[in-house]
Amino acid sequence: METIKIDKKEYKRLLKVESAYKKIVGEVYNSKLNDNVDDVVKDFADTNLYTAEFIKDLSDGLKKSTYSDKKK
Repeated sequence: METIKIDKKEYKRLLKVESAYKKIVGEVYNSKLNDNVDDVVKDFADTNLYTAEFIKDLSDGLKKSTYSDKKK
């Protein structure tokens, strides 16, 4: 692993950027993902771009993920 030195002012600026990014991503995730798992899977299936196997994996994965926990 290499060590890179930056000045303290730049380090603090980067920490603020990271914090802001995490906050924005969290807000977007919490506010924009409103569909339940079945609706999301149906949207994918309706495009006819994905195999039945992919659609099944998508459904199974979303149902096991924290995504489905948010929709209850």
